[in-house]
Amino acid sequence: MQDLVSEYTFTFEKVEKNGKVVLLTGQTALDMIVESGFVNKWARLIESCPWATAFQSPQFVNSWYKAYANDAFPIVVIQMDGSKLKGILTMAILTSKKSEDLLRRKNVKIMGAGGFDAEYQTWVTSEDGGNEFALHAIRQIKAAFPKGNLMFRFIPADAPMDWLEQSEWRKKSVLQPHKRPLLRYDNPNSKKAFKINKQYKTKLNRLKRVGKVSFEKVESLERFKEVLDDLAVQYDFRQGVMFNKNQFKDYPARKDFMLDMFNQGVLHVTLLKLDEHIIGSMGAVFGKDWVHLQGFNTHSPFYAKHSPGILHFLHLGNHLAEEGFEVFDLTPGGDKYKEKMATSHDTVYSLILTDNFVFRMKRLLKKQLHAYWEKKGLRPMSVEMNFIKKAYLLSHRFDLLKKDKLNFFKKNTSPAVQSSQVKLADPINDIKKNQIKDLLCFEELGTQYSRWEYLQTAMSKLEEGQELFTWCENGMLLASIWIMDSNEKHAKGYPDGYTLKDVYLHPDIKTQFPSFLRGCVNHLQGDNPGRNIYLSTANGFEALA
Repeated sequence: MQDLVSEYTFTFEKVEKNGKVVLLTGQTALDMIVESGFVNKWARLIESCPWATAFQSPQFVNSWYKAYANDAFPIVVIQMDGSKLKGILTMAILTSKKSEDLLRRKNVKIMGAGGFDAEYQTWVTSEDGGNEFALHAIRQIKAAFPKGNLMFRFIPADAPMDWLEQSEWRKKSVLQPHKRPLLRYDNPNSKKAFKINKQYKTKLNRLKRVGKVSFEKVESLERFKEVLDDLAVQYDFRQGVMFNKNQFKDYPARKDFMLDMFNQGVLHVTLLKLDEHIIGSMGAVFGKDWVHLQGFNTHSPFYAKHSPGILHFLHLGNHLAEEGFEVFDLTPGGDKYKEKMATSHDTVYSLILTDNFVFRMKRLLKKQLHAYWEKKGLRPMSVEMNFIKKAYLLSHRFDLLKKDKLNFFKKNTSPAVQSSQVKLADPINDIKKNQIKDLLCFEELGTQYSRWEYLQTAMSKLEEGQELFTWCENGMLLASIWIMDSNEKHAKGYPDGYTLKDVYLHPDIKTQFPSFLRGCVNHLQGDNPGRNIYLSTANGFEALA
């Protein structure tokens, strides 16, 4: 990683009354902030700063810079008073490696270190130096990146903000308030928030009839490594359904980040298990007696009707009280379950600093829309995501129409196949049952479904209790098919036995459909000998066995 040119990298000649203000970038910045003596000074400053959070700690920031070394260009501003650290602001340009000169000349987004993994982004100083340092630090960054747009995801409630109104940035900024729900354990109502009511007690008792239900705090790095792959799959599947994103699959560095945070003592990980199966989990960043609902949370879609995510959350809330935490930060977002559990609220702020008039107008419009939606009782994030999804699906449909006009209006059905073909076919033996990891390897080929729709449909079926077979090779989903059991309550209209339905076939293996079905039939007969097996087709049900 290269440094920016030296005239911006070290500005020792600029001395404020409280000491030297220094801008560091690239490898120079990394070398400075990982040095043990500096880390100790930084940690002491975090503890003394009233508004600093775990997301500004050296443990969090250095773990993130290290994991995303190929995706983030570090920018660090520090203020020294002799050998004492008086202030620090850690930021980054989220980009693949580009030349230093290009970054200086481009319209780049500069975010707080941690990017979207850092719920709160702010400067850290002694209690009385926040306004002065913030203004000097931002001026330093803008001098080095004159076209850069500075973005703070959420600034903590107590961070000093007077500098904004008293400087040139008053008319070049967008400051947006956000209500933050908090659960304070010194509030008597905190015990009620995590009480398992009759509804969830019933769900818990049903789970207990299936197997042993247990809550586990992950205590060792070795144990975290054991479970992280499963947690990553659960997390990516849920994220794929909700946001069409797969953070772990698309960004392998995320696992390294989580492991390093855990090893550094800033990630609190707990599991809800049914026997030895993980059905719910949460990894939450913590520090200064606060636990933040930011990191990851997962649940198994196979047990969705029992609400394992909520059951785990309720167990976690009580566990945090036993551990002596003062505050469970439920984080902004407007989620109903957060509001229901909160004992108090405060206000945090998102902040944009920009010289770009068009960019600022867009952000001001977004701020006004959020305020309008909130007045209407709507959750802004949900409204935005609904627009994003509709635009994505419209674009997908348009692309399909351009590529294949003849088949655009055809319904997705299983290819025609005769039972005799299936019986004579050589079975595919590498078929797996109920592997959601395989679903993440779906590609938008050979079907009208977009990836978003495919995962969303899969989630709905799994939550209904349906099962499936998958065939995946070299990280590519080649085939999937769903299993309808006539004994299930939602199987009305299906023949007695098992029906294979809603098939997906990758275009490269359509000629192997009989072999795939043969493998599925063998699997079902091995588990449940004697039951009839059918294939749902456009013409009805084809008996396979």
